Amino acid sequence: MRALIGVLVLAAVGAGGFFAYRQFCGGGVSPAVGAVLSAEHTVVVIGMEHLDEQAAQVVETLQGLPDGLHASLAAWLDPAQRIETLGFDPTTPEGWASIGVDPEAGVAVVVDRRLVVDGVPAPVLMFQLTDRDKLHTAIEKWSGVKPTVVPGDEFDALNAQGTSWLVNEKGGWTALLMTSGPPGDEASEVFRAFITDTGTPLSDADTWKDAFADGDGAVEAFAYVGVRSLDGPLRTLGAPSEVVDAMPFYGAHFPALGVAMTRDAGLTVRISATEVGLAALQQLVRPERAAPAFSRYLPAAGWSGARVSVNLAELFVGAAALVPPNAPPHVKAQLEMANALMSAAIGVDLDDFARAFSGHVVMAANVGAPFAAREGPAALESLYLLGVVDPDASDTLVQSLVEKAGQMGAGPLFQKAEIAGAKGWQMATGPITMVAVRDADVWLFGPEHSVAEALANKHGENLQGKVDVLEDAGVVFGFWLDLREWLDAAPTSPTLAGLLESDLLKPLRNNPTVGSAWRLDDDGLLATTSNPLQRSFIAVGVTAAVAVPAFMKEQRLAKTAEARANVRRLFDAASRAYRENRVGPDGAPMPRAFPPSTTLTPTANRCVSGNVPYAPDPSLWDSPGWRALSFAVGEPHYYRYQFISAGIGRDALFTARALGDLNCDGTYSTFEWVGRVDDEGNVSGGAGLYVENELE
Repeated sequence: MRALIGVLVLAAVGAGGFFAYRQFCGGGVSPAVGAVLSAEHTVVVIGMEHLDEQAAQVVETLQGLPDGLHASLAAWLDPAQRIETLGFDPTTPEGWASIGVDPEAGVAVVVDRRLVVDGVPAPVLMFQLTDRDKLHTAIEKWSGVKPTVVPGDEFDALNAQGTSWLVNEKGGWTALLMTSGPPGDEASEVFRAFITDTGTPLSDADTWKDAFADGDGAVEAFAYVGVRSLDGPLRTLGAPSEVVDAMPFYGAHFPALGVAMTRDAGLTVRISATEVGLAALQQLVRPERAAPAFSRYLPAAGWSGARVSVNLAELFVGAAALVPPNAPPHVKAQLEMANALMSAAIGVDLDDFARAFSGHVVMAANVGAPFAAREGPAALESLYLLGVVDPDASDTLVQSLVEKAGQMGAGPLFQKAEIAGAKGWQMATGPITMVAVRDADVWLFGPEHSVAEALANKHGENLQGKVDVLEDAGVVFGFWLDLREWLDAAPTSPTLAGLLESDLLKPLRNNPTVGSAWRLDDDGLLATTSNPLQRSFIAVGVTAAVAVPAFMKEQRLAKTAEARANVRRLFDAASRAYRENRVGPDGAPMPRAFPPSTTLTPTANRCVSGNVPYAPDPSLWDSPGWRALSFAVGEPHYYRYQFISAGIGRDALFTARALGDLNCDGTYSTFEWVGRVDDEGNVSGGAGLYVENELE
């Protein structure tokens, strides 16, 4: 039965990657399984539909990868090998029919608050079965063990490989509950309650409808979390009591989370909000004024950043409204007193900020900065932009903050500044001069050269009309990322170059900007994205899972060329040294021998400092053995070297060795070449280069 998990559950669990894979994209959809689940008791549902189409998309994506990776992907790319490996071809409806599963309905993993066995939540696996005998045959083929079915009055027990499952039908779906041993009374009781439930179906619940209202087209994968029902499972899992006790409060504000990957709308994430929850969000993150035209200050290419919007006038009120009743009393009290505390500390309060600033902030930087940093910190480019409501009020507020800094001893650091007609302040901090100036309805803060360039961008090529995150009035948080310089600076490799130009990533080369945004609307928070890849996260995720290891293997294989070449150098140098005629201090001929042995060089393990190469160090090779071999490594390297010799004349022999740990996992590769003297007096390499754990 573990094989069934490998083919079906793995797909459903993979949908959980929604929460790590943030490529958000924006009628409604309703995953089919919702029609047979309980609106009252369902806590979590994770699933996929159209399994054959998903698998076909993965294969299509893999076929577009560089030819150099195809050998490692043969089990996926070749239909015959797919059938040999899995027992069926998952890319066709016929393949799924051969194991008795309906691919269109898909598979789902369900957590129901009633399904608790031995104090632990017990998820149910659900799919639509078309032929039970075919599935049993497939299980036997995968596991080598024929499953047994024990019929029962209410439901059957399926046993395979020492695992027991309770099995029954629910509204045309097959439901399986795994048990650790023979099904007991507790498992049977909770499973019976799940199967026989005739209450309101989840698909009719407003939380389910709201969660998937923004999808469009056929559902590919989805996830749903009923926040209102989370307290029970969290309690059985041993979550802290303060978290468990807060769940009803947050469920009353934000009853559900829905994630949907649909064919036409891509990936959408919805946090639904009730009236009271929406009011708190509006107090937190909906400013009264629209954002200014931030994009006019930012270059058209190369920069990335994030935008945050907060409601300065009611920020602390909104935060206090979201403190649960079970929180310590001082938490809410401090938020309610925060305005007065701020005024006492710095002489201004949040009301002063709200009169001066709009609450919209942009933080941006040149994504090439990690490369520019090699030229010194002054080369770093970054910028903060603050929206202004009242220019005069903002000037007065900044002036008061500078005066406050002066009272605290930092005043002499600030000087008045003017750049391109924008007036403000500057402060020297080491090699960088930081500047804060106001240009109309925006304050600009950052290194002097960045601010000057930003003001010049108003009249040149900038991001106006190109990044929704900066200009959409509904955005409360978002980011955009220009990957151009990162892609251009990627390590040179034929396989990597092929990967970047593949059908999978070529659109990213043509339009290297990705972005994501959370918007606040009348239903709650909605996450969407702009993504040039336009691929299902499943195809991208599976491709990464199989292609990245293959690429990393190729990278390690390329690095082994260093060890092969240097061991060969040592062999040749030892051979030359043996053939040299040597004389002793008295001028008498000395017997032929190989150079003296060396220690392992370098002696230190490079992985202690991270996976970085050894830096060249001529002093490491200044020993009798290395000098006699005229051997040193004059460039960054990943391997350590050793030369071991013994004997004289025809009995002389040596070992030239390289040791490496390319992925710093503690397992070493060995490259050795043993040299001996044959009967003719010539140096022989025997069997040639010996390699052990080449790629570790």
